[in-house]
Amino acid sequence: MIDKRAHARKSANKSSASKRNLSDSKANLPHCDWALLMPDRMNIVLVAPEIPHNTGAIGRVCVCLDARLHLIHPLGFSLSEAHVRRAALDYWEHIDITEHASWENFMEAETPSSMAFLSSRGTKTIYDTALNQASHLVFGNESSGLPHSLYGEYADNLCIIPMPGKHSRTLNLSNAVSVVAYECLRQGTIARSS
Repeated sequence: MIDKRAHARKSANKSSASKRNLSDSKANLPHCDWALLMPDRMNIVLVAPEIPHNTGAIGRVCVCLDARLHLIHPLGFSLSEAHVRRAALDYWEHIDITEHASWENFMEAETPSSMAFLSSRGTKTIYDTALNQASHLVFGNESSGLPHSLYGEYADNLCIIPMPGKHSRTLNLSNAVSVVAYECLRQGTIARSS
């Protein structure tokens, strides 16, 4: 039988320790002026995401990279759902998040200077694409990808994450965002250090 009070104390201690670790984590990094490496904030755009866990995990990545998160409706969940916040842990309050009613509203509000669209229909890889020059990284939803109209309109901006596995089709959305966002950071680091 579990002593519920002891379990609650242990959970509370873990939570406060995790908050301390979050604020102290940058102190353990080698000195690096990240603002010089990535002077323009990265923008992650999710078009009609469906799974709350993925959006929560992507929110954590955005906090870690000081990136902005754009959610384009319709969403397959409510942002108040516990699943979203649970996946984001104590990062949720720090996410710079903007909701847009539609793709057209997003374009009008943001007026992106350049965009890279991630898709299994891409013809060039993320390693052959200047991701660090894209102002916005755009991802489709988990079940159907990007809206069909975007495939034609932005055909030259479609890129793919290489998946050499024999049975691969697609990566989980939150994994794909992580791979692409950190490749964008890597490219920015190399470009600014040379």
